[in-house]
Order: sequence, then structure tokens, then C-alpha cells
Amino acid sequence: MKKTKWSFGLVQRTFFLMLFVFVIILGLMSLQGITEYKERLISSTYDASLTSGIQSIYQTEYSLDNKNMTKYLKNYYLTNEGMSAIVDSDNNIKSFVSSASLHVSQLWILDENKSQEIMVDISENNLVKKINEYMIAHPDENYEVVIGGVQSKKKQYYINNDKQEVEYYTSMDTTGIHPAYLAINGKVLLNNSHKSLKKYKVSWYMSERCFYERNGSSGGREFTDYKKLKKALEKQIKKIDSIEYARGSDYVHSKSINVGDGTMTIVLSELNQEISSVSNTSGVKGYFVSASFIPKLTKRAAVNYFEHSWYIYIIVLWLNVVISIVISHMITKPLRHVSEVTSEIAKNDFSEKFLITRHDEIGQLENNINIMSTNLENTINQLTEQLEHVQRLEHTRKQFIANFTHEIKTPLGIIAGYSELLEDATSQESREKYISIINEQIERINGIVLTMLELSRLESGKIELNNYYVSLSELVEEVIDDFEYELEKKQLHVVKEYEEVDLDCDPIQIERVINNLTSNAIKHTEEHGTITYRIMKHRFEIENEGHHLSQEEMESIWEAYISKDQGGTGLGLPIVKAILERHGYHFGVENTEKGVLFYFEY
Repeated sequence: MKKTKWSFGLVQRTFFLMLFVFVIILGLMSLQGITEYKERLISSTYDASLTSGIQSIYQTEYSLDNKNMTKYLKNYYLTNEGMSAIVDSDNNIKSFVSSASLHVSQLWILDENKSQEIMVDISENNLVKKINEYMIAHPDENYEVVIGGVQSKKKQYYINNDKQEVEYYTSMDTTGIHPAYLAINGKVLLNNSHKSLKKYKVSWYMSERCFYERNGSSGGREFTDYKKLKKALEKQIKKIDSIEYARGSDYVHSKSINVGDGTMTIVLSELNQEISSVSNTSGVKGYFVSASFIPKLTKRAAVNYFEHSWYIYIIVLWLNVVISIVISHMITKPLRHVSEVTSEIAKNDFSEKFLITRHDEIGQLENNINIMSTNLENTINQLTEQLEHVQRLEHTRKQFIANFTHEIKTPLGIIAGYSELLEDATSQESREKYISIINEQIERINGIVLTMLELSRLESGKIELNNYYVSLSELVEEVIDDFEYELEKKQLHVVKEYEEVDLDCDPIQIERVINNLTSNAIKHTEEHGTITYRIMKHRFEIENEGHHLSQEEMESIWEAYISKDQGGTGLGLPIVKAILERHGYHFGVENTEKGVLFYFEY
């Protein structure tokens, strides 16, 4: 089965890209916001009046055994959560008070049909211990209870001091249940005779051992193990001298630590003989340590943050959608036009061009495509011309092979013929004649081969130029002197139009150029004709009277093995071309009124 390939358009990609950016930004904002809420929750647990109250009582006697401090703490924790300890200078706990150790154990259940909370009497049958054991063993559950019993009006109690219990009626609906049967999540804790059973959910539970709330302030169930918290606090108390606390004032310090899935905030206050602006560590007699626990601090801070900031995320999401559509439209419209034009270019139609009206990246792209289209069209045209040129070269190669074969075949035939005559020759005179003819043909073949090798070396750049300044007119005169016999034989007239020019060149190679051009001019000038030499400041010309060249001939005449004269190999002008290109000179051929003109510019 062929897999479907998913393709996302520019709008979708822009949306997801911007969404990714917004998610990162909102994530950083969320981290900052949650951190701020955590700091607020932690600071809200610190009660400065508790510390100042203990300090005031301590200063009445300057004794860690002052019972009024313990009494003050018990009264404080009647209405507040947390735990405190009086510690001596050796980090020994003198007294310990917590909210858990003061309250009567309570179990409240929720009647979902009536949306009503009901208190369960757990003061008998050792139910508190059994519930504690079960909840400690299963701390992270939603507790459901099945109860059978009778309803009754119950009083609640708290311990005011070590000896006396004072009763009071709660402000809540205190209609309670005196259970005969009780099971939590299927675990039977009490099984006396009963008439009927009913299922409830545990709303909250508190004892001196643990605390549970089904819908806590963090947005979900919360469970606190007071015994574990007390151990964590005792561990911190033993290390008071080695722990770094954040300094809040001259003698009050604080620290937050992770305990289980919550955070405990510890406030440490020094109990000195005298409280001064600069605390004398050596004079510390003891410490007052108070601690409060916030279950699932990060979750609670996150819930509080998102409850107050959810609308920001909705606004950002809608902004992301709108901005993505606008940006995508701004980009896709010109890109569609770009796609249309490039499709035509792909079909080798280069006539379609962009009208540049933008000055942004899209406008630059359109301009670049116009340039690319023009360059591509020129490149294709050049390749076409080069292909035609290669085809012409192939034709030239075949023609050269035919010419070269002919040129070699003739002297080889002569050599073979005279070699046979040499064998049959009876006189010394005949032998010398035949040997002379054979040597002439060998030199002819050798000349052709050497000329081909020289052209090959020039074209491959293997010949190094030996440049120095030389009089160009002197080079021309030397060549004319060399061709004096040929000029007189055809009775040719030579015209000289010279300016004095010292040319920086390789004299041997430039003389070879003038030599080949002169030889070519003599071959193509009829008897009694004129050959003109012109030396100008930046140009050399040699013009001969004769027939004009066609455009095709002017283009191909510089290629190897092309020659209009019979018996030539067509290597003279290609050697001229290779030498002039090696010097970096511009050169060419033109038809004139009288004939043909060859030139090179320096």
C-alpha cells in the first residue's frame, strides 16, 4: 500500500513556525509567572507576628525553658497550620508544637447527591489509627468510604493545654454519622452490626499523623505525612550551623527545601541574650524554628497562574492565526507569480519577465530570476553555438586527416619509388640524385610533423615566453628580407607605413607570427599585386590584394587544418592564433576594399 505523503503549504508552515515561537515565549513567561506565584505562596506562609511574639516572651526571662513560649505556640496553632520548635545552641529540641498534635482527628465525607459534607465520628474503635495506617500505605489515592451507622449531633474538641479539654460546636453543619461499619477503598476497618450501607467520597481528613484533602488549593487531592515532615525538620535542625539561610533581618533567616511532593519553608530566629543590629553568633543561646508545608507547590502555583492568565493564551493563539494568514498572503501572492514565470522558463520560454515594483526580498528575488533567465538564455545560445562549432571542428578534423594523409602519402610514395630506383641504379651520379630526392621528401614530412608538434605545445601552454622590448619595424624588415625571393618571383609590390613602436614581447614568436601572415599574404596575392605593412601605436596590420573571405571562412580560418591553398596543411594561421593568445593580444581578419587584412592589437 502506497503511503500518503503529507504536504504543508506556506500558510500552515508559517502558522506552526509562529506557534512554535509563541510557545517558547509563553513558556518563558509561564516559568517566570509560576516562579513568582511560588514565591508569593511561600511568603504567605510566613507569619512575622509568630516570631516577634516568641522573641518578646523569650526576652522576659531569657530562658529556653519558658513554658509561656510553648503555651503561646499551642494557642497559635489552634487556628494556623505548621510546626515549631525551641532549639538550644547545641541543636537539641527543647519543645516541639504542631497544628497536627493539637487538633482532634476528623473525617469529613461528601454526599454528592446532596452536595453536603458530613462529619464521621472516628473517636472510638481505634478508627483513627486504622485510617492513619491505610492512608500512609496508600498516600496518593482518591478515597471512597462505605459507611453504615446512625446520624447524631456531635461536638468537636481541641486541647487548650495539657490537662483540660474544652468543647465547642463547629460553625459547619455538624450533622454527623456514628459508624457501625466503615471501609475505605474496599479495606474494611470496622465491621459491627448495621442495617444499610452507603458509599461516600472522603472530602478531607486530619489527624496528628497525616492530612488529606480531596480538592486542595492546588486543584487536586493533597496528602501530607506529618511524621515525615517532622523528621525532615528535625534533620534540618541538626544541621543549623552548616546550612545557608537567606538573611531576612538581623536575626531572622529562611530556607525552603523539598520534602516528598511538596515544599517546606523553614524560618530560623536566633534567641540571644540581647537582640542587637549585629547578631553575635557566639552569644546565641538557642533558636526558634518554625516551618510550614505547601503540598505540590509547583502544581499549586501553576494552577493559580493559569487561572489568572488563561485569557492571554487564547488571545495569543488568535493573534498567531491572524498574523500567520496575513504574512502568508503577503508572501504567497508574489510567490505564485514567481512560480508561473519559472514554469515558463522551465519550458525554455525566456520571454516572460518580471516587472520589478517591490524593493524587498521578493523584489530582489524577481530581479535575480530575470537575470538568471537572461543568463540561462545566453548560456543555451552559447552552448548551441559551441555545439555547431564542435560539429565544424569534426568536419575540419576529417578534412585535415584527408589533407594530411594526402600530404604524407605523396612524399612517402616518392620515397618508395626512388628507393627502388636506388637499388637498380648502376652509376654513382644516379644514386646521388635519388638520395637527394629522398632526403628532400623526408625533410618535407619532418617539417609537417614539427609544425604539428609546435602548434600542440603552443596550445597547451608548454612554451614559455621570453619577453623583452624590441623594435617591431626591425622584426618586420627581417621577415620581408627572408621572403625577398618569393616577392620578386611573383613581382609583388610591398608598401610600408611605419610608426616607431617598441613592443614588449617574445621576438622569436612574434617574428613567427609576421612570417606566417606574410607567407599567407604572398600565397593569396596575384602577380603584380600589393602587400601593405602598417605599424601603429597599438596595432599591426598586413593587407594583401586578392579575393575576399566569406563570413564562414573568417570564422573557421583560425582553426587548425583549414587552408584555401592546395598543398598546405592549414597550420600557419592556427600557430598565429596560439602565439597571439599566449601574449594576450586581440587579433582578427577583415575584408577591405582591395582584399583581406589581418591584424593584431597590443
